[in-house]
Amino acid sequence: MNPRERDALLLYALAELSYEEIATALDVPVGTVATWLHRARETARRELAIEPHTASLIESGADGYG
Repeated sequence: MNPRERDALLLYALAELSYEEIATALDVPVGTVATWLHRARETARRELAIEPHTASLIESGADGYG
């Protein structure tokens, strides 16, 4: 997983920051955060061999901006 994507995912999942807060913390646009989180979830799903319908933990907020 790309380090920036990992950082965004950790800030979202563990620090419970919103997309906007992550964008501010990493000095990037909110759209970039959304892209990184999408990619990070896809990478995690592949690496952990998680089926999409069972990935509720990493899916929370996947369709919105936190």
